[in-house]
Amino acid sequence: MPLMVKNWLRSPGNPVDLPVQWKRVIPLKAGEFTGSQGSHYDWYIQPQSQITWMNVRASEHTEKNGTKVQLSGDGNIQSRLGVRTYLKGKSASDDNKAHQFEPFVEVNWIHNTRSWGVIMDNTALSQDGATNIAEVKTGVQGKLSDNLNVWGNVGVQAGDKGYSDAQAMLGIKYIF
Repeated sequence: MPLMVKNWLRSPGNPVDLPVQWKRVIPLKAGEFTGSQGSHYDWYIQPQSQITWMNVRASEHTEKNGTKVQLSGDGNIQSRLGVRTYLKGKSASDDNKAHQFEPFVEVNWIHNTRSWGVIMDNTALSQDGATNIAEVKTGVQGKLSDNLNVWGNVGVQAGDKGYSDAQAMLGIKYIF
C-alpha cells in the first residue's frame, strides 16, 4: 500500500537584527509500506551469471529408408547473465516454525554460440532465433517444515526471428 505524507508548516525565519520573515515549508515524504505489523521480510537483489559448455554428441544414424541423420551444434557454449530479486521472510506468528516463503522475479539474457540442428542427407535444419534470448521468470520457493520444501515458477523466453518459449515448473522435496 503506497504511503504518502504531506505537511504544511509556517515557520518564522528570524535572523538577528532583521525583521521577522515568514516562509512556507512543504516537506513531502513518499514511500512504500510492505508487509503488516508483525511480519519480518528482507528484500534481496542477486546478480547471476553462468557459463555452460554443451558438448552433446551423437553418432551418425541411417534410417531404414536410407536417410543419413546427424546432429549439429555440439560444443555450444551457453552464457547467462541476469538478476533475481526476491523477498525472504515469515510472519511473526511463524517465528518458532520453519515456515518461510520467497517470492521472486528473475530477468536473464542468454547467449548461445551455436545453433542446435539436424542434417538429413545434406539438408540442414537448425533452430533460428536462439542466439540471443531474453528471459523473464516469476515464482515462489517455500519451506513448509524442516523436512518439506516446495517451489513453482513460470517463465517466458523471446529471441529474434520469432523464437519464443513458455515454461512452468512445480516441485516438492521431502528430506527423510
